[in-house]
Amino acid sequence: MIKDKELLLKYRSKKSVDYYDPTEPCPCCGYITLESRGENLVCPVCFWEDEFANDLDIDNSEYLDGPNHMTLREAKLNFKKTGAMRHDLLSYVIHPEDRDKIFFIGG
Repeated sequence: MIKDKELLLKYRSKKSVDYYDPTEPCPCCGYITLESRGENLVCPVCFWEDEFANDLDIDNSEYLDGPNHMTLREAKLNFKKTGAMRHDLLSYVIHPEDRDKIFFIGG
């Protein structure tokens, strides 16, 4: 699994992604894109870096000093508006037309 954003950017720029078997939903976009929670894995759909082990930790957090530099609430709103947790990351995420191959549970 791709664990840091720099590496993910490298893979995405080459249009290839390291193989992994996701089983967990991203807390930001709701797509099943993470192998586990709380290990700073980066979602290829929205680019959220998941540093918390469960959603309760995130939903109750206004923590801005983490890797995402915004709250989960802000990231969710941005994802709904732009298709990425931040508009400037839109070129690095999986294009909306290609997301139909990824299981979605809601976000």
